[in-house]
Amino acid sequence: MVSFPRQNSPNLSISPLSAVFQILLFFLFSMSAYAGAVVTANPFATKVGMKILRSGGNVVDAGVGIQYVLGLVEPQSSGLGGGSFAIFYHKKTDELYAIDGREKAPKRIPHNFFEQYKGSRQGFFKLVTNPASVGVPGTPLLLEEMHARFGQLDWSELHHDAISLAAKGFPISSRLNVLVTRDKFLKKNVNAKKYFFSELNDNLIPKNVGIILNNPSYSDVLTQFRDQGISTTFYKGKIMSNILSDLKKTAGTNFLHPDDFEGYSITYRKPLCGAYRNFRVCSMGPPSSGATTILQILGILENYELAKLETNSPELIHLISEATYLSFLDRNSYLGDPDFVNIPITQMLDKNYLKQRARLISPLKKIENASPGKFKNVLQTSYYTDHSMDSTTHFVITDKWGNALSMTSSVESAFGSR
Repeated sequence: MVSFPRQNSPNLSISPLSAVFQILLFFLFSMSAYAGAVVTANPFATKVGMKILRSGGNVVDAGVGIQYVLGLVEPQSSGLGGGSFAIFYHKKTDELYAIDGREKAPKRIPHNFFEQYKGSRQGFFKLVTNPASVGVPGTPLLLEEMHARFGQLDWSELHHDAISLAAKGFPISSRLNVLVTRDKFLKKNVNAKKYFFSELNDNLIPKNVGIILNNPSYSDVLTQFRDQGISTTFYKGKIMSNILSDLKKTAGTNFLHPDDFEGYSITYRKPLCGAYRNFRVCSMGPPSSGATTILQILGILENYELAKLETNSPELIHLISEATYLSFLDRNSYLGDPDFVNIPITQMLDKNYLKQRARLISPLKKIENASPGKFKNVLQTSYYTDHSMDSTTHFVITDKWGNALSMTSSVESAFGSR
């Protein structure tokens, strides 16, 4: 027998069957209150995302609010001046969409312009802080168009919390403080210097953790997005003009023009999928390197009995590290923008090829001096060394209807072009 306390009848007993029925009712009620799940890099963004889901929004609605907040509270990683990749699963139609909203280079930039900067960390940062490195941002238009096609709530309902947070301010996180402290270029920009630093005895000191950072300009931009739309304000209007004007004031070469903004569009690409044991794994294909790299790593590891290894054991970590190393050799030599580069994806993900790569891994020592794979009818480019810093964010959302959104946003190097 199971007893449940009850008002006016404290000793009333009920049958086990009735108790089970009441428990089922409890869980059904709990499930009906389920709004979804949100994972982001910042609690302010997570809170806004959950609020939108609880108010009846879907994952796309929540993604808009989340990205607005992330661009405010972690400007080193993403923002309205950057680009995004989104993988959206639409439960109702059982469709998977890969949406490319990355930045696009100016039409007038010479194809070999970046060659003069290659080969050193110094050259990398000389280019990053040059207006020539700035492309047309894609994140704003991706948010607007993704919402127009898949969103559920009214566009105006997705802006209030981010607008309010920017106006009232948010406390500087320890991560933001560390990245501002170690950055050598933010001080060179008048607005960035005023925003991130305080003056003490004629010295510039990064604002401390916990200090409230207000950004009324960001609030104003989001208000324009809400009231006038992104296409008309960011890609044709005043904001576009301000970006171009700022670039002209910066030392270096600027290739961006109004027609670059006006001609920008997001691209729907086919998701790149592959098999790993009994699983189907899908992600963003080129120009993102994510899906190709992950599927190569998994394809190499598929040749080992990982289930026999303990979690976090040295043996397992060694295998994953070596598989990742081999994958990145190919990534840095063959991957690029498919609009301009012939990428041998089918050959790179071939099971026999990955089995051959797996044989290069020794269980006892690190691989030394391995080379990228060789593929038919494809020229290997010179190996690329990455000098970038922490500058990307990622968030995942599910909703009560079974939809899911996985989105990666970036400004390339920490704080972008500063």
